This record gives sequence, C-alpha cells and structure tokens, in this order.
Amino acid sequence: MGHHSMHRTLALLPLLVALAACAETNGPKKGLLGLPALPAASVSGVRAAIVSEALADGEVVLAVRLDARDVAVAAYQGRFTFDPKALELIAVEPSTADGFVAVNDQGRDAGELRFASFAPSEYGRRQVPLRLRFRVLTALEGADVAVALDVVGTEQGEQVAKSLVATLPGLYRETAAQRAK
Repeated sequence: MGHHSMHRTLALLPLLVALAACAETNGPKKGLLGLPALPAASVSGVRAAIVSEALADGEVVLAVRLDARDVAVAAYQGRFTFDPKALELIAVEPSTADGFVAVNDQGRDAGELRFASFAPSEYGRRQVPLRLRFRVLTALEGADVAVALDVVGTEQGEQVAKSLVATLPGLYRETAAQRAK
C-alpha cells in the first residue's frame, strides 16, 4: 500500500466509523430523527406506542401502534394528545384494515383526539388504528405527544384487565424487522 493510499484509507476511517454507528442494533441506540427503536413486546398484554413514520418538508406522520401478546383484542378506545402550539393537525387517516375505526377530532384545537375501534374477531398481534399528519410548528421533541388506552376488549366482549394494558411514553421508530411483521 502506497503512501497516498494509506492517507486516503485513514481519511475515510471517520466516515466508516460514523456509518457503523448508524447501523441498527438490538440495543437502545437512537436512530433516524434521534428516536429510539420501538422495543419488542415481551410480556403478555396490550401495549400502545407512537411511531414516527416520516418527517419531511416540516411535516411528520405519527402512527398509533398497538401490540397484543397473548390477548385476543377485538375492540379498544383511547386518546391521542399533543401540544397544539408545537403541532398543527393536517390529516387523520384511520385504518381501513381489520375492522372499523372512528376518530373524534372535536378536541383537536386543545390537542386531543379520541379514537375507537372494533372488529368481529381479533385483530392479531399488531394494529395501527390511525396515522396522523402534522405540520411541525416548533420542535417535535417538545410536542408532548402521548397515547392512552381507556378500555380494551376481547372478541368475547370481555374487558381486558387494566394491569394488562400499557403505554410507552414518547416517540419511537420501527426497525425494518418490526415493519415486516
């Protein structure tokens, strides 16, 4: 290896290190938009989280994602809240797959959307009941987004115990493997 080749290799070393640091891992490293990867659902129950799907031209798409493990979910009701000084709601896109989703946006000016969904049989492990498109007015990090599930039901019409219903605080991104499931 010549002297110039060695300098070119050494000059590329910081770039290679930076690229390696951006690769997805199973650890808590932050990725796109500085958001942590959505942790795998590891316990029985129903979990709600907010996943950032896209950010471009001052707009962001946030999806409410529900993961069920060992629970046959067929209905739920919940709330999505945000700071209306940080985010301006542009569009609500309820899911058309697996059941019926209704969204009440009467509280949008106060930063609250209510949603409900039901299906004749269980949804399966993963459900994305709605996607919300926002214009980012300040910073996404200060938008105080949150999701809460008020009630979750099974296909037999029974309420899922509150101890089996959880929400993850903050925003997450999905890994390629999670999107494929």
